[in-house]
Amino acid sequence: MHQLTKIQLGKRFSEGSRKLWLLMLKRKWTQRDLARALGKDHSVICRWLHGSRTPDRNSVALIYQVLGIGPTLWRKAPRKPFSPPDARGLV
Repeated sequence: MHQLTKIQLGKRFSEGSRKLWLLMLKRKWTQRDLARALGKDHSVICRWLHGSRTPDRNSVALIYQVLGIGPTLWRKAPRKPFSPPDARGLV
């Protein structure tokens, strides 16, 4: 049986990261779907989602065009506690 483990969020995890997760879930997009929409590699999306990296200015502009997540949200701490979908301790 496969057990999912809790994912550690990086110190750069932001309100932008949290909103990105939520909008991807709403649209039923994978990291690869978002990567295709933005012209990025899926590993870059993973780093943004977990807070190990933040998007550069050009990427922020693309994210805003595609999903409507504003630039200032990438600098703010998350408003609510957040556990990524694959880190909910499901067995």
